[in-house]
Amino acid sequence: MIDVDLNKIIRAAEIYNKYRAPEAIAEFHSIRNNRIIFILKGSFCLTCGVYDWIDDLRIELMDALNRDIEIENIENIDFSEYKIIFRLK
Repeated sequence: MIDVDLNKIIRAAEIYNKYRAPEAIAEFHSIRNNRIIFILKGSFCLTCGVYDWIDDLRIELMDALNRDIEIENIENIDFSEYKIIFRLK
């Protein structure tokens, strides 16, 4: 198990959703090894690129946890839903 405060992860998602919903809504899924998994849902601004919406969540997590985080995997579940795996460095 990684040594991060789950409350900080939840708070990062709340801040993200406060400024980006309803276009993008981040839902915390789980923590495994050094990975934090989120489901990102929404209509997004496709002209901006979905990656930008995902990277904004990465930045919120880095700020909340004060750790470097990278995007390890993006899985498109359907048109408006993505499973994102972030890896703590």
